[in-house]
Amino acid sequence: MWDIDKQTIIKTLPAGAHAIRFSPDGRYLARGGLWDFTITIFNTSSWQEEYALSGHSMLIYALEFSPDGTILFSGSYDGTILAWLLE
Repeated sequence: MWDIDKQTIIKTLPAGAHAIRFSPDGRYLARGGLWDFTITIFNTSSWQEEYALSGHSMLIYALEFSPDGTILFSGSYDGTILAWLLE
C-alpha cells in the first residue's frame, strides 16, 4: 500500500495475494490467499489482521463487499461462492 501524500510505503501484503478488495467505507482490505486458500481482512487504520477466514479448498479469485460493507463474498476455483458476515 502506498501513501500518495507522503510518497511512502505504508503496508506490504504477504506474498501470494491473488484477489484484493477494499470495503466500501475503506475500513477494510480483504486479501484472498494464493497458496493457503484463506481470506485475510486487514483493518486499514492499523493495518493489523482483523479476520482470517477459511472455507475454500482452492484458489480464491474474486472478492466483493456488500454495499454496506457487512458481508464479504468470495469466489473460488473450487466452484463455491461463500458469504461472510463481518461484525
